[in-house]
Amino acid sequence: MPSSHSNNKANTGDPVQTATNEPAIIPSVSHSMPTSIKFILPQAYKDGQDHYVVTTSCPTTYEDATSEAIKLLGKYMLDPTPENTILRCSTKNRRGDWVWADIPPQDWTLTMSRFGVDEVGVFEGRINVKRANQEFVHGYVNLTVAKVEGSQLTWSKLSHENGKTFKSVALMNRPRSYKEAVEFVKHMIKTNPTIGTFLPPSAYNRDSFADNLTNFTSCYFLSDSGTTLWAEFPQNAYEDDEVWRAIVPFPHSTLGVIAS
Repeated sequence: MPSSHSNNKANTGDPVQTATNEPAIIPSVSHSMPTSIKFILPQAYKDGQDHYVVTTSCPTTYEDATSEAIKLLGKYMLDPTPENTILRCSTKNRRGDWVWADIPPQDWTLTMSRFGVDEVGVFEGRINVKRANQEFVHGYVNLTVAKVEGSQLTWSKLSHENGKTFKSVALMNRPRSYKEAVEFVKHMIKTNPTIGTFLPPSAYNRDSFADNLTNFTSCYFLSDSGTTLWAEFPQNAYEDDEVWRAIVPFPHSTLGVIAS
């Protein structure tokens, strides 16, 4: 099961950071308020692409900053509401490790000026289950799996051309839980030609490769982006079947899985 709230800044050369719900320890040295800040939506997977958006002016309150973060990054979030959004700043803990520390809403100005912060991490709390009481919609989802090639994450193809139309190559029953998704994905690796030849190294037997997989990170995609932009399921989706059913893509949509 994937871990949450980690941040890999491979593209910027910055250190890996983890999140903490401890408030930021405000240093005594003062800085001026930044004129602009960069909102960052960290991705939990180690090779995930952080989403950066630069806003031209620094909000004056925590509430305004939350609204601005949702406006700019909400399309990448599962539940983009003020109640579910947590803003954090980058700082070092007592061991010298870089972490994301909660910004106390009442100390927004003090934190931003004392730290000289110009980057703010945007995190989600526990997802509000919006469709939990509705009937589960059965059907097929398009499955794509990912593998790491060099420094890039590559997704398996979703369709092939069949005359003048495109035909899905990896249809899978829409899973009702994380446990069921693991079973379905392992079965697809063993039986589906596209998934089975894309994921395992050529020297591996498909069945033994699938049986030895232990970590499955599930992802959803923006409807108009193919597999270019994705976001991971929140941690509680792996633990709570109701949350999973509220988040798993609807039939005819695409479910991504990073398996290892």
